[in-house]
Amino acid sequence: MGAATTLLLAGAYPELPRAVLLEHPPTCWAERHQGGPSAEDRLAGSHTWLSSIKRKTREELIAEQRAATPDWSAVELEPWAGAKHRVSPNILEVLSSGNPPSADWAAMMRRITCPALLITADPAPNAIAPERSASALQALLPQLRVEHIEGAGHNTHRDQFHRCISVVRTFLAE
Repeated sequence: MGAATTLLLAGAYPELPRAVLLEHPPTCWAERHQGGPSAEDRLAGSHTWLSSIKRKTREELIAEQRAATPDWSAVELEPWAGAKHRVSPNILEVLSSGNPPSADWAAMMRRITCPALLITADPAPNAIAPERSASALQALLPQLRVEHIEGAGHNTHRDQFHRCISVVRTFLAE
């Protein structure tokens, strides 16, 4: 949700940011692709996921995530678990098919003038910004630089910290 917020801010107030960095964002700017899950299926899956998170203790979440991602730093697990417990079920209303889009993403993206970096991750197990979505964003933001982090999933900076930081530092230095 941070990347979508960043894009909306940069589009609404293009004079404000000097640069934007988007780490593995949802593809709010791209049309849904044929053959993907319906809005109702995405909403049902999200409700199931969030309900399962809310039923677990912090310790259970940490233990599960530690087993699933043994390369994550131990200092990342506690804040990650806390963030999962703070997710409000109200956010799922955004996924409802009866909820019209609240932003004209194409118009908003065209207003962004600052340099932009999109960090993408591998398409499995849980990547969100596949190559075609990155291309769609690049069509709206010609100044966009796209960097793929091999071996990373949705939590790119946790999965491949040193590579991710190297990409960010290079971008910011330029």
